[in-house]
Amino acid sequence: MFHLITLAALGLTGPAAAPPPPPPQEAQAETPTARFARLEAAAQAAQEAWRERLSELRKAAADGGPPVPEEAWTSPLIEFVPSFAAGARDHAGTADAVPFLVWLASNAVHLPEPSGEVGKGALRELLSNHAAAPELAEVTMLLGRLGSYFGAEQARELLARVEEATPSATVRGWAVYARLTPTLDGAAVDSEEFLAAKAELLAALEGVEDSWLKTEAGNKIEVRERFSIGMVAPDIQGVDLDGTAFRLSDYKGKVLFVDFWGDW
Repeated sequence: MFHLITLAALGLTGPAAAPPPPPPQEAQAETPTARFARLEAAAQAAQEAWRERLSELRKAAADGGPPVPEEAWTSPLIEFVPSFAAGARDHAGTADAVPFLVWLASNAVHLPEPSGEVGKGALRELLSNHAAAPELAEVTMLLGRLGSYFGAEQARELLARVEEATPSATVRGWAVYARLTPTLDGAAVDSEEFLAAKAELLAALEGVEDSWLKTEAGNKIEVRERFSIGMVAPDIQGVDLDGTAFRLSDYKGKVLFVDFWGDW
């Protein structure tokens, strides 16, 4: 069962907020494309200015100045969410709504509530009723997070909808990868479930040119097949803090604690 966005789901129980509307004489002539371009340009400019200002505050704090005020970390995109949601609402059910929905799904889903909920509602609407849209390629990275957003059952429904409707092999590949991830992560590597999931995923990736997707999928399979619990660890080689070379196999038969860490 799929769901249309409601005013409440988009947080539009009142008038849209920033940015300001176009002049009255231009409002009637503004096309959906122009409206989206205007909002997108304003949001991008606000975000760039925010990042620059935040960088200045952080540098000042590092140089001994006052700490960065808590409110300075607040994303300016929050103020644009109602305006993009209004665009999606005004063109609901048409292709003109898609750019607004994509922006919300890409930018609002990780914002604090209630903006985050608006982003999730836009993502659900996009996958439910615009799964064939080519713009879906812009939100493929969110497909693997549907379970955390909507629960396992609705995530399966949405992924099935995408797999059925999208004409894009790449988008379908991401949907298949998201659907099979629980099995690839949880099933025993020698089980029929794991082997079937692996075969289905590799088949779905044939002809797909998305190197990121292929790398993600390949790494997931390799990690499970080479590093699962109970398997013999690869013979790691390195140099300890005293400059002495070592191999993991030097400690065979001993209890060994391996701590992986990084410093950036």
